[in-house]
Amino acid sequence: HRVLPQLTRHVELVRRTVELAEHGRPSREALPKQLGVAPFRAGKMLPAVGRWTPGDASAALSHMHEADAAMKGMSRMPPSLVLERALAESL
Repeated sequence: HRVLPQLTRHVELVRRTVELAEHGRPSREALPKQLGVAPFRAGKMLPAVGRWTPGDASAALSHMHEADAAMKGMSRMPPSLVLERALAESL
């Protein structure tokens, strides 16, 4: 239950970084302010620009939100399986 919100936040940051890259490569200096995170965390998002498309990142975020709903009672699956399934569908 504690891991999913952290993963969701990371995927959201990846999605926002990829979207910013669609309008030109985000600079290391401006990215932390645009994302609202510390510079070291923003720097970890830059490699995602070449690996994810905006559609992939949005789909992964959607899977995380579905997993969150499932963990809150929308599914009878055990939370560990819900998390594993969300990760498998996102990657």
